[in-house]
Amino acid sequence: MSRKLTATAVVLALLAGGGCASSSSQEQLPASPTPNGIHFELAASRRDTFRRTLVAFVQSGLPVTEASEAAGTIETGPYQFNAQTVATYRATISGSDRLARVTLRGTFTAPSLSIADEPIARAEYGFRARLWRHLARLARTIETQPLTVVIPDEEVVRSTP
Repeated sequence: MSRKLTATAVVLALLAGGGCASSSSQEQLPASPTPNGIHFELAASRRDTFRRTLVAFVQSGLPVTEASEAAGTIETGPYQFNAQTVATYRATISGSDRLARVTLRGTFTAPSLSIADEPIARAEYGFRARLWRHLARLARTIETQPLTVVIPDEEVVRSTP
């Protein structure tokens, strides 16, 4: 692997990794790019990670159209990324009560460039790079976001990562 690719992979892992966790039950492992997406693990339950991911999608303004905790999947409808580009994002969450694995992927369409349903992949420059950075920021948000649980008729309980 070239130095430039190695350096890029390290920078992406550091950016997507957020920071160190404050408790061992919420410890994070650094995110890593996959050919068409980002994969990372959280030392948290699959259920909590699903909820954290769903909240991150909604807070990022993504139009969630399908979410199944049982299947561990979240999908958005078309999201107007910029004037010429529409993106769709998907998350897959698997794991156990102690460790969850998240894979974020997306596709984009740019009709003015005759591009339809192309996977969002790591890129160095241009709108493809901006799409990749958007996906990486979503991963970082999921990894670093505190899990908030609302208990009816009680106060809000927060568990920080």
